[in-house]
This record gives sequence, C-alpha cells and structure tokens, in this order.
Amino acid sequence: MPAQGSPARACALMLAASLVLAAPAFARPARGSPIPNASSSRSDSALPGPALPGPGLAGSALPGPGLAGSALPGSGRPSSAGRAPGLPAAACAVFGPLAYGGCPGPRMCPAHGGCAAEGPPRPARTAAPREFTVVATGDVLVHGTVAEQARRDAGGRGRDFRPMFAAIRPLVERADLAVCHLETPVAPLGGPYRGYPLFSVPPQVVRALADTGYDTCSTASNHTLDQGEAGVRRTLAALDRAGLRHAGSARSRAEAAAPTILDVRGARVAHLSFTYGFNGIPRPPGKKWIANLLTADAVLGAARRAREAGAEVVIASLHWGEEYRHRPSPSQVRLAREILRGDEVDLIIGHHAHVVQPFDRVHGNWVAYGLGNLLANQGADAGPKHESALAHFTFERRAGAWRVTKAQFTPLLIRTTPRIRIHPDPPGHPSHRTTRIIRSQGEPVPRTPTPDF
Repeated sequence: MPAQGSPARACALMLAASLVLAAPAFARPARGSPIPNASSSRSDSALPGPALPGPGLAGSALPGPGLAGSALPGSGRPSSAGRAPGLPAAACAVFGPLAYGGCPGPRMCPAHGGCAAEGPPRPARTAAPREFTVVATGDVLVHGTVAEQARRDAGGRGRDFRPMFAAIRPLVERADLAVCHLETPVAPLGGPYRGYPLFSVPPQVVRALADTGYDTCSTASNHTLDQGEAGVRRTLAALDRAGLRHAGSARSRAEAAAPTILDVRGARVAHLSFTYGFNGIPRPPGKKWIANLLTADAVLGAARRAREAGAEVVIASLHWGEEYRHRPSPSQVRLAREILRGDEVDLIIGHHAHVVQPFDRVHGNWVAYGLGNLLANQGADAGPKHESALAHFTFERRAGAWRVTKAQFTPLLIRTTPRIRIHPDPPGHPSHRTTRIIRSQGEPVPRTPTPDF
C-alpha cells in the first residue's frame, strides 16, 4: 500500500496541476434551464433596484462561462449553470492518487476545495423522467391603471407588480415549465410610460413575472414594435436580466436564428412565438428577423430547425384571431390544422383575443385557441375581458415520443376593486362561462382550482 502523503505535499501537487488543467463547465440542469448552444442572449448590466425575493429558477442560468455560485445580474436568483468543478478538485481527481495513495470514497474530490473526508455514497442514478408539466397563461397587457396600481403597491417608490400576481404564484411555480405572454414592450426605468395604443410599460413587470415562477415568455404580438427597435432591445434585455427565456423577437439575425430550447426534467423543449401582424408598423428595412410574422410555413420551418438543434418537444405561442370573440376565427382553425398536421409542433398556446377561447385537439395534438387576459384593465364593465384561463398540460413519453396526455385548466379573474388583483377560481364568481367556452369544441377538459400534478 503506498505511503500516505502530507497535506502540504497534496496541496503542492494540486497547485501545480491547477496551472495546467482547465476544468470544463458542468451544470446540473434545473427547472427550465437553457440548453447550451440554443438561443440565450444576456446583458451583464443589472436592472436598477434591489434583487427581489421569489421562487425563481434555482440552479439555472444562461449558458456560458461563469463563476461558481454566481447569480444572474439583478435577478436575485442563484445560478449553477456555467459552474465548474474548480481547479483544486480537478487537480485532486488527477493527482489525488499520487498524494494520498488513492481517494478513500466517492466524495473524495468535491467541486470546491481540496480533498474531503469520505461521506455517504452518492445515490444511484435514476431513470430519465417520463413526464413533465407545463402551465401557460394569457396576455400581460399593462394598461395605465395597471401601472398606477403597481406604483401604489410600491408605496410610491417605483413599481411593484408582484402583489397582482401573488395569488397565482403557487399554481405557476409548481409546474416544470411555466410560459407567459408579454404583449407590450418595456420603457426605460423611470419612463416615460405609455398605455394604449403605443405601449411602453414599466420594466418592473418583467421582474414580477420571474418572481411569480415563469420560465419563458413569448414576445411576438401586435404591440411588439410599438416602441420600435429600441423597445424590442429594452424588453429582451429586461427579460435577460430577470433570468427569463424568450421567443418571438430578436436583437440580431443570429439571435433570431437560434431556437429557444429549455431543459425540462431532461426533456428538451423548444418555445416558438409568432404574431399575425404589428398594427401597421413595418419592420425596419433589412430586419424582418426583429419579430416573427405568423404563417404556417414560418412556424413549421422554425419547429424543424428547433428539432434539428435537439428539441424533443415544440410549443408554439401564437398571437392570432379576432379580438373579443370567443369562437376561433376561420384563420385560427386553418392555421391550427396546418401546423398540427405533422410531427413538428406538439402544442399551440393562443393569445390576442382578450377573452377565453376553446381548447381542442387537432390531429391528436392540443391547441388552446386563446387564454384571455392574465393582467389588464379594459374598464370596469370589462366582463369577459377580465376572465382568463391558466392552462395545465402534462407531457408523457410513450413509445419514444412526447405527447400531451392530460389537459386541464383553472379559471382566473381580474378584480379591479379595491385593488387590481388576479384571482384563481374565486369563490362566488360564476366562472361557468369560462368552463363552457373552453369545452365548446367538444373536449371535456377538466376544470380544477389547483393543478393535478
């Protein structure tokens, strides 16, 4: 048996090794964590203001090198992606046997620090998960009265949108993947802020979405270009700072070409986003990539590219249809049939109508034609415009392919008095209208006040 070396000798050997070894970056995929080499731009400038508490994506980060244990700038979210095992650990792995005559146990060389005493054995690796859950919600449309409520909730110091989302946070954060729709561009911090028709909203709404538990947001809508290219850049930078993935608009041709793919419990899930138009605002010359215009061919082409990049599941967020109409328009029905005819897209999540529209199965795949307004204020008599649905989908892997095996929903209501708040299936509210509409295509979608997963 080789003689035991001294700690000094071990440290010397590890120090020598650290000069020649480069430790590769390994990360344990977390909820909604990004896939390396997929779309994941980020800004290194933090959003002004303190980091706010929230559930976040513990252990996730945008791909790229980083310091072990670092956090996303301004997000208040711890990050382990980009975390490397550390040079001392790498040195221990290589030179430990020379210094110590063999490592005494599987935890001999931890990620940080030198060799450690033997600990309990690592648990056996389990089989890859065979299911994951997705929640999706309706339009986030920050009207002036919504921004004013956020100012009051912040006590006049900035804007705080979190209280408006607080009641749905438990429903959102427990899903494996949570998808939101940010319909409006954000303004610079401090404003000026504007509402309809050319929105420019407080950027703090993005932090609130992250703290509520969302993982990715679609950004293609008829309001994407309300503030031009500068508005697109500000919005995506705010999403990056909050640690939220995004799809639907881009700051460069390269960013537009790279699919947004997330690791969801071991499944690679792509998120796409397209819109029917931009309220007559043209895309900048030579920059059609800045926001995705909806056609069946465009969606299918993006889905194929995502699968070529490694996606196993493709979810498409589509901004489409006719405002304030519960019945899907002929163009929605036609597009759903064309997009879901093959194996490229697994699920469609619809927006724009500002009222709830039905769920249906088309060619065996689910489409939620419209989820209504998650957060908006379209007047005291808004009625159906203040009703929405939180959709729940369970994906299972069967016969080598992922499919939605369960669709559910929770009715939501925006109440504007005494404060603007989102309420899940509130007692005393006749949410039978939402239930009737969602089931109107003949699918008996279960209604549940709390997710069944």
